[in-house]
Amino acid sequence: EPYLAIYWHRSAAAPRPRAGSGQSAHALVRHARRYMKRYGLRRIFLATNSNDRVELAQVNAKLRPAQYSPPADTALDATAMMSVRAAICSMAPYFVGSRATELTGMILEERVSVFGHAAETGVEMSVDTNQTGDASPPRDPVRPPAVRIDSMAAARHKDEL
Repeated sequence: EPYLAIYWHRSAAAPRPRAGSGQSAHALVRHARRYMKRYGLRRIFLATNSNDRVELAQVNAKLRPAQYSPPADTALDATAMMSVRAAICSMAPYFVGSRATELTGMILEERVSVFGHAAETGVEMSVDTNQTGDASPPRDPVRPPAVRIDSMAAARHKDEL
């Protein structure tokens, strides 16, 4: 089943930016819902570095996203965890990433060059305004083949990274 992958970067310097910043939990939910409606999607994968329980609870309550957590007997450092999450985002049929982050840029590039997704199926979140901005999905999307989240099961083990 096709899914939307989201990379939501949270800055340590500004853990809870205001709604107009484009990085708020509110903006994330709006962008996700816009994509879900446009493409008829029901599943979301969320990759984030946030540890803000209030924001995560808000996002989880409204979107119910899947998230990657390693098995209890696997010790992955933060870099390895984000690598696995980035791989899942790169494979996703649709992707929305935090604006102007290095990882979003890498994911957008890898989606096209490695996985063959159409460039218009992945975008950066726009600033959280009433305008659609660049996070509005294209009118006539190319629907890439479905990628199942559970196909990443092999990546759950550290020695396979």
